[in-house]
Amino acid sequence: TNDATLWVAWTGKSDALVARAEFQRQQHDDVQPTLTQAREALERAHARAQSVPVIRSRIEIAALEAEARVDHNADPTSAAKQLRADAQQLMQLVPRDGFAYRSGCRADLVMARWVIAQRRTAAPWLTDAANEAEQARDADSMDALAWTASAEVEQLRAETARGAAPGTAIARGFAFIEHALTIDPRLRRALDVRDALTRRARELGLSASPP
Repeated sequence: TNDATLWVAWTGKSDALVARAEFQRQQHDDVQPTLTQAREALERAHARAQSVPVIRSRIEIAALEAEARVDHNADPTSAAKQLRADAQQLMQLVPRDGFAYRSGCRADLVMARWVIAQRRTAAPWLTDAANEAEQARDADSMDALAWTASAEVEQLRAETARGAAPGTAIARGFAFIEHALTIDPRLRRALDVRDALTRRARELGLSASPP
């Protein structure tokens, strides 16, 4: 019982540090010291249990690490690979887990942003990300974050596509995000994506409101 209590406590500490790091990222602060502390706490939890909560916490750390690297124009490949490996491990423990699919999508989106920054095509990454998000929606149609993930893919497509394609991506993105907001009207991530889609629509002289 004491061991169980200890690993739960260390996992909880790691999750709290990840939340702090996410806030620091939003403030454009350096997240690495906080992520290092989160990883150290999780390693102590991992020594006592290999469980779904521990793997989920490890996924959150890897995801934030990868995104923070892209923010600072650094290669996120190793963190994205760790994220994807953890998502696959989680899927083995919990088949058709929506969180695992969303994590795979998150890894693909990070890599898409990175290759775009390197002026290379992101099409394969975006295709994979869209597929992962679709799997998440199929796993749980009431998961607002799954619908938001699909909208994030379309948002990134709208940022990079040419010709009529950006308008099509924006329309699809709005449709996904409005579905997410019918499930959870206050979901911050969904509201942020809707704002980004609106800005992109205005830049292109398109309708800046959902259809």
